[in-house]
Amino acid sequence: PQNIVFISPQGADTVGAGTATQAFRTLTAAIAANPQEGTIFQLGAGTYSATTGESFPIRLPKGAVLRGNPNVNGNNVVISGGGRFVSSTFASQNIAIVAANNSRIEGITITNSNPRGYGLWLESSRNVVITNSNFIRNTHDGIFLTGAANAYISKNVFTGNTGSGISALGTSTGEIRDNRFENTGFGLSIGQSSQVALINNQIARNVDGIVISNTAQPTLRGNAIAENQRNGIVILSNASSSPRPDLGTTASQGNNTFFNNREFDINNATTIPIAAVGNQVNRTKVKGLLDLTA
Repeated sequence: PQNIVFISPQGADTVGAGTATQAFRTLTAAIAANPQEGTIFQLGAGTYSATTGESFPIRLPKGAVLRGNPNVNGNNVVISGGGRFVSSTFASQNIAIVAANNSRIEGITITNSNPRGYGLWLESSRNVVITNSNFIRNTHDGIFLTGAANAYISKNVFTGNTGSGISALGTSTGEIRDNRFENTGFGLSIGQSSQVALINNQIARNVDGIVISNTAQPTLRGNAIAENQRNGIVILSNASSSPRPDLGTTASQGNNTFFNNREFDINNATTIPIAAVGNQVNRTKVKGLLDLTA
């Protein structure tokens, strides 16, 4: 049977803690006492922070399940804070939670108000599932994928993050589906050699909806990209490389919907033509080399 460990801000970090009647007070102590793969860490309602005794960043063990209240998207289960993490790809960062291979996060609200604060960091972690959670008011990004990270990110809300809701860099892969990105710097920032798929997301009222750069090759299907202050999608190149996003082909149409983006729906700032077949887009709001009908 799977080991379920209970945590509550009203609990106590004592020997034998972790039962439904005698919960741990901190996730930090619960993980230290139960590092084995496959443990379910069940968080009760409340805020988990340095004030309640948490030590950041919180490092999830391999295969761990971090569960709050998925029914209300973790509105009442808040992990707030961050600490120094030395990334093998991005130097020293301030991070709330570091995910491990095969870990799962569901029904949690994650916020990191420290300078350049990140919510959840995936450093080449594989098969990570992130669902029914909120990433709010992180001063940099809600979720950061780097190295060979692979994740399934579904039914989350990203709002009020200063940098990006999600950044996908390195050679990251996976599926980002049915999420909401709003009132954030960039809804999503896809760069380096990432090949994530963005499916059926709502991306609205950000500075830019999606920024695609370097040699990234994301696939976009069925997203609603609206009311962003600048661009719905902007595709950037540097001196040596250009991204190749798949925004829809004759064989597999994009079905992305664009409306009321203030500057451009799709702004291809590269010199390479990009196919964007089968999308609802205002042709007067398209800039650069785009093939909308192929």
